[in-house]
Amino acid sequence: MSHTDVLLQALIGHYRRPNRGRDGQLLLTEVTAPHSTRRCDLLRMSTGRTRGIDIHEVKASRGDWRRELADPDKAAAWLPYCSRMWVVAPPGVVRPEELPHGWGLMEPPTLARRRRFTTVVQANTRTPQLTPELMVDIARRVDNVRLGEIERLHQEHREEIARLGAAHRKDLAAERRRHAPATA
Repeated sequence: MSHTDVLLQALIGHYRRPNRGRDGQLLLTEVTAPHSTRRCDLLRMSTGRTRGIDIHEVKASRGDWRRELADPDKAAAWLPYCSRMWVVAPPGVVRPEELPHGWGLMEPPTLARRRRFTTVVQANTRTPQLTPELMVDIARRVDNVRLGEIERLHQEHREEIARLGAAHRKDLAAERRRHAPATA
């Protein structure tokens, strides 16, 4: 698993409390902005106290952050459609003074047993444009995630059934050998 993947999973853990279900939040990875090919690393829709649409860009290295700064069109594709824009990076990767105006900065916990990220710079909150294209893109992504989860579960069940079938056949064969008449 790459450093970016580890950070992304930790970020999801930041929002998802253990054993608490979905908590009124929708978390989607790799969502494409309307009228664009630009994707965000994590889109969070919340109906809780921090209600809105948060876009997260995960940056695992300084070079990755510099590439983000050099390509402002990537973030610009999402700005009209989000309540808050966040950069998520380990300490030292992003300097607060480098953040584009209004962006927030989150850093992962420094202790292994903690799950909550630190807000280094609070993102400005704005009213997102809730266009039909945005809603369709989010619904499509939710459906694709759901279908992927169903297919994964089907595959796990097929493998478990095959494993149980093979174990049963092995047990039957052993039982037959045990009760077979001895040959001289």
